Amino acid sequence: MPDAAGPSPVPATPPLCQVAASVADLERTHAWYRDVLGYRPAGGTRLFRGPLASRVQGLPRAASTCWWLGDAQDRFQLELFGFHRPRARPFASRRRPCDIGYTTLGVAVADLDAALARSDRAGTPALTDPVGEPGARRVCVRDPDGVLVELMEVDPRGPAPGPGPAPGSRSPPGS
Repeated sequence: MPDAAGPSPVPATPPLCQVAASVADLERTHAWYRDVLGYRPAGGTRLFRGPLASRVQGLPRAASTCWWLGDAQDRFQLELFGFHRPRARPFASRRRPCDIGYTTLGVAVADLDAALARSDRAGTPALTDPVGEPGARRVCVRDPDGVLVELMEVDPRGPAPGPGPAPGSRSPPGS
């Protein structure tokens, strides 16, 4: 029930605070995000095992090690799972971008050419030449597990995170 001062304020859009992925080789993928993109190690745990983990993840006898990485944002982490049980299956080579689930991570980088050089040295070269005007270029690479990672020179959130899409982007119908 609203108080005498008027209706309750609309809550802010909840921030995205975590992206989790199962990986084939935890050390290799962790090192790639750290060394190629500059994410900072932020700890980890071996507590994701046993009946609770099995129930939450829907996997019998689940057991995994999880390592976290942070970026320059407050309160965001990339969570990488290395499963001991059951063994992870490789990223489906026949998976299409239209299949359900995330297919691309987008990362704004301060120096696209330097990020591409690091990615190339790590054995994950650009899939094409960068597209766009200098200062607003984009290009895709694949991480060590085959996940598409779009590197971009311009942060789509604009100069400061805000409540809406970047200038020039369009909202989906009905939003």
